[in-house]
Amino acid sequence: MLSLVPQAAATNPPLDAVELVRQHQVGLWRYLRALGAQPAEAEDLAQETLVVALRTPPREQAPAAVAAYLRSVGRNLFLKDRRRARRDPELLDQAALDACFAARCGEDGGVAYVAALRGCVAKLDARARQALQRHYEERAGRRAMAADFGLGRDGVKSWLRRIRAELRACVQRSLGRTEGQG
Repeated sequence: MLSLVPQAAATNPPLDAVELVRQHQVGLWRYLRALGAQPAEAEDLAQETLVVALRTPPREQAPAAVAAYLRSVGRNLFLKDRRRARRDPELLDQAALDACFAARCGEDGGVAYVAALRGCVAKLDARARQALQRHYEERAGRRAMAADFGLGRDGVKSWLRRIRAELRACVQRSLGRTEGQG
């Protein structure tokens, strides 16, 4: 039978629980959400994963190695939960997802990326921020937004595409990345 947890040697030094949570909980939660877990489910799985890591610490204790270990354990717990509930997880390209997550979120689990995004949203003009709020927070459709902003439905689509491109470029500049890096 396959183990859920990568096997760690009995001599691995224990992890500091407070530091483990501080450094990795948010990034782990984001990773579990990227896998398809609902918010509450991701919270539960992240907690279970951190408990496993405290009981069976990873061999390497560098932050990047611990994060990779936690993602592996979290992914296995997520898949086990799906099998137990007889729900097949959508087949994801795990290697591509891991590479994308690492490129976007780095070692801090996405904290810098989210901070950069918030800063970039704050730099947008009020009308663009309102459009993002209507579309992403209020889930307004293009028809409703077209009426609100005096545009056609295709105009709203193009406008949102331009806003996202502007945000993407701003975040990449803020993080010191070039266009192809993430």
